[in-house]
Amino acid sequence: FNDDGCSIMFSSQVSSSSVDLEIEDAVTEVEFDCIVSDGDADAKYVIAIRLMSRFFASLPNFSVHQHQQAFTVKLKSRWPWFFLREQQLLLFFQYATHLATKWRNHLLSSTAELRLGDQSISINHLYSIIDNAKFTKIDHGLTKSDINPKDRQNFSSCVKLTSGDLFKILKDNVDTQRTLIYLQVLKMMIMAYVNKKTTIAAREYAFLILLE
Repeated sequence: FNDDGCSIMFSSQVSSSSVDLEIEDAVTEVEFDCIVSDGDADAKYVIAIRLMSRFFASLPNFSVHQHQQAFTVKLKSRWPWFFLREQQLLLFFQYATHLATKWRNHLLSSTAELRLGDQSISINHLYSIIDNAKFTKIDHGLTKSDINPKDRQNFSSCVKLTSGDLFKILKDNVDTQRTLIYLQVLKMMIMAYVNKKTTIAAREYAFLILLE
């Protein structure tokens, strides 16, 4: 919690049907405060996010949008699928590295059947490249440990899966075009949300590609 900004505090006893919230007001001297970072889909925080963002939920005794530090978010009219009320006090973000590894894990899953149009998106395409005597590790930069489905938090493999050398090999094969597109989306995620060296123009481009 940051003593210079607003803090969200929960009572020690939290049920699935109620969350006690208290907003502590203070003078904010910085542009952004990271209020809390917590585990994936923790129920009490999911409820709190819904209440504070007024995502089909509201607090009975506190009007979040009328707080003195509330601000306005203007969304494009062509985004009817993106629900966010205009007046917000806080914004909540997915942990970007986790977003990338989740996208990778869908590709590695033995139960997920991924298709784009009439062509499949498959981890077998990557196994074929690794096992192909025509290519060496220098050509694609991959090892089988990079596509191990049991290693679910391997972000470094996400970077390897989005290399230009691997993309070139996938592009040259007509049967792997959809897998290429899937990994290009992963690259856009890294550019937009993770890579600190991404320029503003490149970050905006990647962000808009993902939204479209």
